[in-house]
Amino acid sequence: MALVAVGSLGRRELPPQGDLDLVLVHEGRPEIAAIADALWYPVWDTGLRLDHSVRSVSEAIAVASTDVKAGLGLLDARLVAGDADLAARLRTATLASWRQSASKLLPQLRDLRRERARQVGELAFLLEPDLKEAYGGLREGQVLRAVAAAQLGDEPGPELERAYAFLLDVRDELRRRTGRPHDLLVRQEQRPVSVALGLPDEDALLREVSLAGRRLAFVADETWRRVEATLVRRPRGRYRRVRREPLAEGVVRQGDEVVLAQGARPAADPGLLLRAAAAAARADLLLSPYTLKVLAVHTPPVPEPWPAEVRWSFLRLLASGRSAVPVLEQLDQEGLLARLIPEWDRVRSLPQRHPWHRFTVDRHLVEAAAAAAELTRDVDRPDLLLVAALLHDIGKGWPGDHSEVGEPIAAEIAGRMGFSESDVAVVAILVRHHLLLPATATRRDIDDPATIDRVAVTIGSDPAVLQLLHALAQADGAATSASAWSPWKAHLVAALVARVQGRLRGTAGPEPEPVLHPSEAQVTARPLSTAGAEGSVTVGIEDVADGQQVTIGAPDRPGLLSTCAGCWR
Repeated sequence: MALVAVGSLGRRELPPQGDLDLVLVHEGRPEIAAIADALWYPVWDTGLRLDHSVRSVSEAIAVASTDVKAGLGLLDARLVAGDADLAARLRTATLASWRQSASKLLPQLRDLRRERARQVGELAFLLEPDLKEAYGGLREGQVLRAVAAAQLGDEPGPELERAYAFLLDVRDELRRRTGRPHDLLVRQEQRPVSVALGLPDEDALLREVSLAGRRLAFVADETWRRVEATLVRRPRGRYRRVRREPLAEGVVRQGDEVVLAQGARPAADPGLLLRAAAAAARADLLLSPYTLKVLAVHTPPVPEPWPAEVRWSFLRLLASGRSAVPVLEQLDQEGLLARLIPEWDRVRSLPQRHPWHRFTVDRHLVEAAAAAAELTRDVDRPDLLLVAALLHDIGKGWPGDHSEVGEPIAAEIAGRMGFSESDVAVVAILVRHHLLLPATATRRDIDDPATIDRVAVTIGSDPAVLQLLHALAQADGAATSASAWSPWKAHLVAALVARVQGRLRGTAGPEPEPVLHPSEAQVTARPLSTAGAEGSVTVGIEDVADGQQVTIGAPDRPGLLSTCAGCWR
């Protein structure tokens, strides 16, 4: 018989307050039940958490071939004590069974991970991530090893191992501090965990967690695509060559991915990278991993300013909409996006603490560009809209107001891309004032001529800028969250835009309701019309810079604010 550790104990990754996963393996010994009791009860008496089982080798393999979770645990089997040959036979039989049952077990494992991702979310974009079960968490590293054990994927490389090890460190420190067996990195624990790990603050911790999670998720996505392609049953027949379909100069489609053509010379063609990326996004495909590596190694720096062909390829990539998001993630994971836009590193995986935001800053920018691609027919300059959407929050990587800080950064990037001076100025205005319309529409009286004049003066006399700002506001809101761009806000912004357009064209907008001067307002101090209310109400009206301010004084009581807000126009 042999005592075998499985799961996290088998991998030597047992966290504080973790379960001891132990299997007592035997070869039909009649007294095995008594031996098991003699092992388990002392462990329970210490208060340790124990997950145990007693199996023969054949029983263990039978369970592992039908239960994907049990199979995963047995893949990490490690001898603790007893018969080493028996433990070795268990491990050898488990690996053989796992490979034979891969076509049945791996789809189950894939579906389990997708369901957990739907329930828990993606590690890279959560403000309070589940380090183990969120997609891109520790479980992904274990799954990737299991796929490699089935000989359907590569062993995790050094970069992936570093990401996995970092998440282990965060999890262990979290459990050590809280003393509880959970893996949810809640907000109040982020600062002490970051200090213990030698990071500056909780934002730095969350950023490193996001980077590790994105790497694990990226490799997992690519691995599952390979596994699914391998497990697809094809009819038997003569071998047929995969057809290669040209997509662009030096770029072809081969199967379900984009590869370089035989005559492509990436080292001598600076535009090949973006040409291949744009072709992949336009065809709703991905670049093959090998092609991505070749481009990362051999692509020379793009001349500055960018040649027109390179800029056009980049715009075609952004204009592809949703299909551009995974291609841009491929470029980002290989460090190619930061080569094109060095400022991108400052916002990469940068967390956003506002509860409205679903994504980190860089992913939000990519999502905004994808949303802007759906609005390109509504504006005269779709190229400026796409670039402004991709750069509108680029200032969040620097101290200060991100709109003000981002204006010169966006202008520098647009100039590097080869846009004219006038176009660079428009991009700078869009980045500087991308919050102008939503903030004005929701916080100011859009029927007040002074409000309309202020917006018109801010953006200048060009109606095209207003048109672009409106589309940018829609894309920004859609990329943030459903609550950030509600039908109510969309209606207010559209109404504001209509009034400002009338002002720029010199025509009168909708007739606003008259606003009474304080001397003309008929205000009577009387008790609130609330049952049981005592005391009187005083109302004062005064002119302020952007309209009029109403001050209401009354004895405090439950419902006072809603009562006043509901009865005063």
